[in-house]
Amino acid sequence: MESKKFKSIAGQPIRIALLDGHVTWVAEDWTELHPRFHSAAYSSGCVSQDMYRNSQLSESDARVANTMQNVMLQKKEVEDAIRKLIDENNLEAFDNKNGKPRSNTLTEMVGFRVTNAMRDEVWYFVQESMNDAS
Repeated sequence: MESKKFKSIAGQPIRIALLDGHVTWVAEDWTELHPRFHSAAYSSGCVSQDMYRNSQLSESDARVANTMQNVMLQKKEVEDAIRKLIDENNLEAFDNKNGKPRSNTLTEMVGFRVTNAMRDEVWYFVQESMNDAS
């Protein structure tokens, strides 16, 4: 698999952190990424250069880009909800076994279904950003 160039369509740089510790940023300009980041880049709301045709998105690519942007916006809402739970020190909103926020609590807060996978991804990002801040 070859490297691809990606860019953020969210109007701001996107941080991509893999569970194996690899981290990179994708800005609004084309950024070449190692293949290990491709899947995470797509799921974070980035588009690859090969998605563009003649400098414009096709109709189906535009739908994909729109869906990815919506997912990114949902993740931001979940992040804000998690940070609110932490700021309020709402211990009942966290699972006693794994220490993570309860997905059903987050679902009630944001108004859409928060899967465990989305919760985990955002939770790890919040933890990492809090560790970077300290």
